[in-house]
Amino acid sequence: MPTVFITGTSSGIGRGTAKIFLQNGWNVAGTQLACDIGKERELNLHPNCRLYELDVMDYKRIPDVAAQVVNDFGSIDVVINNAGIGIMGPIEVADHEQISRILEVNVVGYIMVIQAFLPYMRKARKGTIVNVGALGGRLVHPGLGFYNLTKAAIGALSEELLLELAPLGIDVKLIEPSGVKSNLGTVGTDHLDPEAIEDYRYFYEVQMPQTGDVVSGHVIGTDEYYPALEPEEMGEIIYHAAVDGNDTFRYQSGPHA
Repeated sequence: MPTVFITGTSSGIGRGTAKIFLQNGWNVAGTQLACDIGKERELNLHPNCRLYELDVMDYKRIPDVAAQVVNDFGSIDVVINNAGIGIMGPIEVADHEQISRILEVNVVGYIMVIQAFLPYMRKARKGTIVNVGALGGRLVHPGLGFYNLTKAAIGALSEELLLELAPLGIDVKLIEPSGVKSNLGTVGTDHLDPEAIEDYRYFYEVQMPQTGDVVSGHVIGTDEYYPALEPEEMGEIIYHAAVDGNDTFRYQSGPHA
Protein backbone atom coordinates (compact mmCIF):
# COMPACT_ATOMS: atom_id res chain seq x y z
CA MET A 1 0.00 0.00 0.00
CA PRO A 2 1.56 3.35 -1.04
CA THR A 3 2.13 6.14 1.47
CA VAL A 4 1.57 9.90 1.20
CA PHE A 5 2.82 12.56 3.61
CA ILE A 6 0.66 15.70 3.81
CA THR A 7 1.34 18.83 5.85
CA GLY A 8 -1.52 20.85 7.30
CA THR A 9 -4.32 18.27 7.48
CA SER A 10 -6.38 19.93 10.20
CA SER A 11 -8.65 21.73 7.71
CA GLY A 12 -9.12 22.93 4.13
CA ILE A 13 -7.15 21.52 1.22
CA GLY A 14 -4.90 19.38 3.40
CA ARG A 15 -7.79 17.66 5.12
CA GLY A 16 -9.74 17.22 1.88
CA THR A 17 -6.70 15.73 0.18
CA ALA A 18 -6.08 13.30 3.05
CA LYS A 19 -9.66 12.03 2.72
CA ILE A 20 -9.28 11.43 -1.01
CA PHE A 21 -6.04 9.48 -0.64
CA LEU A 22 -7.62 7.35 2.09
CA GLN A 23 -10.63 6.66 -0.14
CA ASN A 24 -8.23 5.43 -2.81
CA GLY A 25 -6.54 2.96 -0.50
CA TRP A 26 -3.41 4.87 0.51
CA ASN A 27 -1.64 5.16 3.82
CA VAL A 28 -1.78 8.79 4.94
CA ALA A 29 0.76 10.42 7.23
CA GLY A 30 -0.65 13.83 8.09
CA THR A 31 0.66 16.69 10.18
CA GLN A 32 -1.24 18.98 12.50
CA LEU A 33 -0.31 21.55 15.11
CA ALA A 34 -0.44 20.48 18.75
CA CYS A 35 -3.57 22.59 19.33
CA ASP A 36 -5.38 20.75 16.52
CA ILE A 37 -4.20 17.18 16.85
CA GLY A 38 -5.84 16.77 20.26
CA LYS A 39 -9.20 17.81 18.80
CA GLU A 40 -9.05 15.57 15.73
CA ARG A 41 -12.08 13.27 15.64
CA GLU A 42 -12.09 11.93 12.09
CA LEU A 43 -8.77 11.26 10.39
CA ASN A 44 -7.25 9.56 13.40
CA LEU A 45 -10.09 7.02 13.41
CA HIS A 46 -9.12 5.68 9.98
CA PRO A 47 -6.90 2.59 10.23
CA ASN A 48 -4.64 3.76 7.39
CA CYS A 49 -4.08 7.29 8.72
CA ARG A 50 -1.53 8.39 11.29
CA LEU A 51 -1.17 11.97 12.47
CA TYR A 52 2.10 13.58 13.52
CA GLU A 53 2.41 16.72 15.62
CA LEU A 54 4.47 19.17 13.59
CA ASP A 55 4.89 22.89 13.13
CA VAL A 56 6.87 23.38 9.90
CA MET A 57 8.71 26.25 11.61
CA ASP A 58 10.24 23.63 13.94
CA TYR A 59 12.98 22.82 11.43
CA LYS A 60 15.00 20.57 13.72
CA ARG A 61 12.02 18.27 14.23
CA ILE A 62 11.12 17.80 10.54
CA PRO A 63 13.85 15.18 9.78
CA ASP A 64 12.78 13.20 12.84
CA VAL A 65 9.17 13.18 11.69
CA ALA A 66 10.23 12.11 8.18
CA ALA A 67 12.27 9.23 9.61
CA GLN A 68 9.35 8.20 11.82
CA VAL A 69 6.94 8.19 8.87
CA VAL A 70 9.25 5.96 6.81
CA ASN A 71 9.77 3.69 9.82
CA ASP A 72 6.03 3.46 10.50
CA PHE A 73 4.95 2.77 6.91
CA GLY A 74 8.08 1.27 5.36
CA SER A 75 8.42 3.76 2.49
CA ILE A 76 7.33 7.15 1.17
CA ASP A 77 5.77 7.58 -2.27
CA VAL A 78 4.32 11.10 -2.33
CA VAL A 79 5.12 14.21 -0.27
CA ILE A 80 2.56 17.03 -0.36
CA ASN A 81 3.55 20.46 0.95
CA ASN A 82 0.30 22.22 1.84
CA ALA A 83 0.58 23.97 5.22
CA GLY A 84 0.48 27.75 4.85
CA ILE A 85 -0.54 31.09 6.34
CA GLY A 86 -1.46 34.51 4.93
CA ILE A 87 -1.19 38.26 5.43
CA MET A 88 -3.79 40.73 4.18
CA GLY A 89 -2.77 44.35 3.80
CA PRO A 90 -0.24 46.63 2.08
CA ILE A 91 3.44 45.72 1.92
CA GLU A 92 4.54 48.77 3.93
CA VAL A 93 2.45 47.97 7.00
CA ALA A 94 3.69 44.46 7.87
CA ASP A 95 6.32 44.21 10.59
CA HIS A 96 9.46 42.09 10.48
CA GLU A 97 8.00 39.32 12.63
CA GLN A 98 4.96 38.94 10.36
CA ILE A 99 7.10 38.95 7.22
CA SER A 100 9.56 36.42 8.63
CA ARG A 101 6.78 34.10 9.76
CA ILE A 102 5.02 33.88 6.40
CA LEU A 103 8.31 33.31 4.58
CA GLU A 104 9.32 30.63 7.08
CA VAL A 105 6.01 28.75 6.91
CA ASN A 106 5.15 29.15 3.22
CA VAL A 107 8.62 28.84 1.69
CA VAL A 108 11.32 27.63 4.08
CA GLY A 109 8.95 25.06 5.59
CA TYR A 110 8.38 23.55 2.15
CA ILE A 111 12.11 23.36 1.52
CA MET A 112 12.87 21.72 4.84
CA VAL A 113 10.16 19.07 4.36
CA ILE A 114 11.51 18.31 0.88
CA GLN A 115 15.08 18.06 2.18
CA ALA A 116 13.95 15.66 4.91
CA PHE A 117 12.27 13.20 2.53
CA LEU A 118 14.54 13.39 -0.51
CA PRO A 119 17.18 10.97 0.84
CA TYR A 120 14.53 8.22 1.01
CA MET A 121 13.21 9.02 -2.46
CA ARG A 122 16.70 9.18 -3.95
CA LYS A 123 17.53 5.80 -2.47
CA ALA A 124 14.35 4.30 -3.97
CA ARG A 125 14.85 6.22 -7.25
CA LYS A 126 11.15 7.06 -7.29
CA GLY A 127 8.55 9.31 -5.69
CA THR A 128 6.56 12.47 -6.30
CA ILE A 129 6.74 15.86 -4.61
CA VAL A 130 3.55 17.91 -4.80
CA ASN A 131 3.81 21.58 -3.85
CA VAL A 132 0.61 23.52 -3.23
CA GLY A 133 1.21 27.00 -4.63
CA ALA A 134 -1.60 29.32 -5.69
CA LEU A 135 -2.85 31.00 -8.81
CA GLY A 136 -1.98 34.20 -6.92
CA GLY A 137 1.65 33.31 -7.48
CA ARG A 138 1.06 34.17 -11.15
CA LEU A 139 -1.71 36.79 -10.94
CA VAL A 140 -1.45 39.25 -8.02
CA HIS A 141 -4.33 41.16 -6.42
CA PRO A 142 -3.85 44.12 -4.01
CA GLY A 143 -3.75 43.09 -0.39
CA LEU A 144 -2.43 39.59 -0.86
CA GLY A 145 1.10 40.62 -1.75
CA PHE A 146 3.02 38.67 0.87
CA TYR A 147 0.99 35.51 0.36
CA ASN A 148 1.34 35.75 -3.40
CA LEU A 149 5.07 36.40 -3.34
CA THR A 150 5.54 33.22 -1.28
CA LYS A 151 3.48 31.28 -3.82
CA ALA A 152 5.52 32.74 -6.68
CA ALA A 153 8.60 31.48 -4.83
CA ILE A 154 7.04 28.01 -4.60
CA GLY A 155 6.52 28.08 -8.35
CA ALA A 156 10.21 28.81 -8.91
CA LEU A 157 11.24 26.24 -6.32
CA SER A 158 9.09 23.58 -7.97
CA GLU A 159 10.51 24.28 -11.45
CA GLU A 160 14.05 24.02 -10.11
CA LEU A 161 13.29 20.75 -8.35
CA LEU A 162 11.66 19.36 -11.49
CA LEU A 163 14.93 19.85 -13.37
CA GLU A 164 17.18 18.61 -10.57
CA LEU A 165 15.22 15.49 -9.70
CA ALA A 166 14.07 14.19 -13.10
CA PRO A 167 17.32 12.23 -13.67
CA LEU A 168 16.76 10.56 -10.28
CA GLY A 169 13.30 9.24 -11.12
CA ILE A 170 11.53 11.72 -8.82
CA ASP A 171 8.67 13.77 -10.21
CA VAL A 172 7.48 17.24 -9.12
CA LYS A 173 3.97 18.70 -9.46
CA LEU A 174 2.83 22.28 -8.80
CA ILE A 175 -0.77 22.84 -7.73
CA GLU A 176 -2.16 26.36 -8.28
CA PRO A 177 -5.55 26.56 -6.55
CA SER A 178 -7.99 29.44 -6.64
CA GLY A 179 -11.53 29.51 -5.34
CA VAL A 180 -11.37 26.71 -2.75
CA LYS A 181 -13.34 26.76 0.50
CA SER A 182 -10.95 27.04 3.45
CA ASN A 183 -10.32 29.04 6.61
CA LEU A 184 -7.03 30.52 5.35
CA GLY A 185 -8.54 34.01 5.16
CA THR A 186 -9.66 33.89 8.78
CA VAL A 187 -7.83 31.54 11.12
CA GLY A 188 -4.60 31.40 9.10
CA THR A 189 -4.20 35.04 8.13
CA ASP A 190 -2.87 38.20 9.79
CA HIS A 191 -5.02 41.23 8.97
CA LEU A 192 -2.91 44.38 9.02
CA ASP A 193 -4.16 47.51 10.78
CA PRO A 194 -6.26 49.60 8.34
CA GLU A 195 -5.68 52.74 10.42
CA ALA A 196 -1.92 52.47 10.37
CA ILE A 197 -1.33 54.88 7.47
CA GLU A 198 -4.02 57.28 6.24
CA ASP A 199 -2.61 57.28 2.70
CA TYR A 200 -3.82 53.70 2.27
CA ARG A 201 -7.49 54.62 2.67
CA TYR A 202 -8.12 53.93 -1.06
CA PHE A 203 -6.36 50.61 -0.69
CA TYR A 204 -8.64 49.53 2.15
CA GLU A 205 -11.87 51.10 0.90
CA VAL A 206 -11.64 50.20 -2.80
CA GLN A 207 -8.84 47.80 -3.70
CA MET A 208 -9.23 45.29 -0.86
CA PRO A 209 -13.01 44.89 -1.37
CA GLN A 210 -12.39 44.37 -5.08
CA THR A 211 -9.77 41.74 -4.29
CA GLY A 212 -12.22 39.98 -2.00
CA ASP A 213 -14.82 40.08 -4.75
CA VAL A 214 -12.50 38.51 -7.29
CA VAL A 215 -11.19 35.86 -4.90
CA SER A 216 -14.77 34.92 -3.99
CA GLY A 217 -15.36 34.03 -7.64
CA HIS A 218 -17.07 37.10 -9.06
CA VAL A 219 -16.83 37.31 -12.84
CA ILE A 220 -15.95 40.98 -13.28
CA GLY A 221 -18.50 42.97 -15.27
CA THR A 222 -21.28 40.44 -14.70
CA ASP A 223 -23.58 39.18 -11.95
CA GLU A 224 -22.08 35.70 -12.20
CA TYR A 225 -19.92 33.86 -9.70
CA TYR A 226 -17.79 30.79 -10.07
CA PRO A 227 -18.63 28.37 -7.26
CA ALA A 228 -15.77 27.69 -4.87
CA LEU A 229 -14.50 24.13 -4.85
CA GLU A 230 -14.97 21.95 -1.80
CA PRO A 231 -11.68 20.82 -0.22
CA GLU A 232 -12.36 17.27 -1.35
CA GLU A 233 -12.77 18.46 -4.95
CA MET A 234 -9.35 20.10 -4.72
CA GLY A 235 -8.11 16.90 -3.12
CA GLU A 236 -9.22 14.98 -6.21
CA ILE A 237 -7.14 17.31 -8.40
CA ILE A 238 -4.11 16.83 -6.17
CA TYR A 239 -4.59 13.07 -6.04
CA HIS A 240 -4.72 12.75 -9.81
CA ALA A 241 -1.69 15.02 -10.16
CA ALA A 242 0.23 12.69 -7.85
CA VAL A 243 -0.72 9.47 -9.62
CA ASP A 244 -1.41 10.32 -13.27
CA GLY A 245 2.16 9.53 -14.35
CA ASN A 246 2.20 12.09 -17.16
CA ASP A 247 4.42 15.09 -17.85
CA THR A 248 1.96 17.75 -16.69
CA PHE A 249 3.66 20.11 -14.23
CA ARG A 250 1.05 22.79 -13.35
CA TYR A 251 -2.45 21.94 -12.14
CA GLN A 252 -5.16 24.54 -11.56
CA SER A 253 -8.52 24.23 -9.84
CA GLY A 254 -11.53 24.48 -12.09
CA PRO A 255 -13.18 27.42 -13.89
CA HIS A 256 -12.36 30.02 -11.23
CA ALA A 257 -8.63 29.46 -11.74
